[in-house]
Amino acid sequence: MKGIFTVIGPAGQRHTILIVIVKNHGDFTINATYESGDLPVPQGTTVVKWTSYFEAPFGEDPGFVDIGAGSRYIELPELRGVGLGSFFMALMIEWAQSLPEVPVATIYLSIDDAKTSAAKNSRNQFWRKLGFELILDETDSFGKSKPMLNSQLIRPELNLADGWQIAEMR
Repeated sequence: MKGIFTVIGPAGQRHTILIVIVKNHGDFTINATYESGDLPVPQGTTVVKWTSYFEAPFGEDPGFVDIGAGSRYIELPELRGVGLGSFFMALMIEWAQSLPEVPVATIYLSIDDAKTSAAKNSRNQFWRKLGFELILDETDSFGKSKPMLNSQLIRPELNLADGWQIAEMR
């Protein structure tokens, strides 16, 4: 699946992003690249490249789906906080929920993603709105998710940040 969408920011800034989704038997990859807009970056610059994995149940093995494999952040700092992470994660969750019911692999939260209070709160809020219950240290800086099933994941609403909107999808 391939598509293009344009987001417009509160100051009128425009960003056109190409998204390519590849589904194989055991994985789902979202590759989004910056195509054009107001950022001084070359066409084809990576916005996200996220892959999720699925292992089917077999015998006594319950299988699993891993939607948090690797890091989950927007590569271009100028596009962070817009709501694109939730948009891409909604696509992954839709795929994960189309699978047989299996446990979701534990999400491990790194202190490296909590260097500021704002970054820590944003990261924790991101995972919680997807349905994850978090077990965190006393400062909420690192930890992991509690066990859950893919049917318990919450697909986020497509609400971009204040003043941001998707102007076009094709």
